[in-house]
Amino acid sequence: MEYEQRGISPAAAFFILIALLAVGLVIGAVAGLGIWVGMTGQNPMHIEKDMLNPAYVNAVRVLQMVSVLFMFFVPAVITARLIQRGPFKYLGYRQGFNANQFVLAVAIIICCLPVVGALGQLSEAIPLSKSLEAYFRKLENSYQGQVEVLATMRSPGEFIFSLVVMALFPALFEETFFRGGLQQILSSWFKHPVAAIIATSIIFSLAHLSFYGFAARFVLGVVLGLIFHYSKSIWLSMTAHFVNNAFAICVMYYYYLHGKSVKEATGENGPVWIALPAAVLVILLLNVFKKTSARKLINDIPPMDGPSMESNLV
Repeated sequence: MEYEQRGISPAAAFFILIALLAVGLVIGAVAGLGIWVGMTGQNPMHIEKDMLNPAYVNAVRVLQMVSVLFMFFVPAVITARLIQRGPFKYLGYRQGFNANQFVLAVAIIICCLPVVGALGQLSEAIPLSKSLEAYFRKLENSYQGQVEVLATMRSPGEFIFSLVVMALFPALFEETFFRGGLQQILSSWFKHPVAAIIATSIIFSLAHLSFYGFAARFVLGVVLGLIFHYSKSIWLSMTAHFVNNAFAICVMYYYYLHGKSVKEATGENGPVWIALPAAVLVILLLNVFKKTSARKLINDIPPMDGPSMESNLV
């Protein structure tokens, strides 16, 4: 095993990853402030207020992308490099996939959308004390304000830019950290893949700082975790994550073009009962995906760690 070869235990790898996440959070914040000033020319002391100004929406998008890059992607790559010489192989970048796996991964996440939406609605009905409800509502309103700004897509060009910055890059960076890095480390630590997927999904959901969205993101994390676990390819969980993000951006763009707010859009979810047959379909598709992944016969994706890295693993 790579941990013994490198002398790094799974527990040590976990704490290294979390420590690097904290460092990346700071570096990303500092880098983001520099980008913010460069793109807007505004005083960074007023950034919290200015981020709600639609005039600076592209700066907000780039700021978020840079923050996620340093907070998730860089720590995962560094930790994987400490575990073995081929970090991108460890993270799942070298594992190939076939067309059937790709189609199934997309179908699974599309069927999961009604489940996620229903959980979001049901979470709104959770009884809370007045103080807790006020606190969580404040966080939710703050998040809603940021989403309202990000939903400002005044042209097809801004829509495509949003897909790249808000859907593609977050999917790449977050999957690299949570599934490629954290889930694999916890799997080696716990010696139980399902426990690792559940723990990773809890952390994944907590990282988004949303009480009312916790259950929805937890289920999304479990589905993404299973896709990665069965296929060992980060590309497939990344594709599913991108489809989920892209769907949300497409909905926001549609409502923006029709003069509706994001709040109105989120209030027009489908009936909750659809979630039950959708959940059954997700389970069935995951089972097919598992069997398909077990018998696939394909080659690895071309090396990302250099042509001779395979023979240099220690």
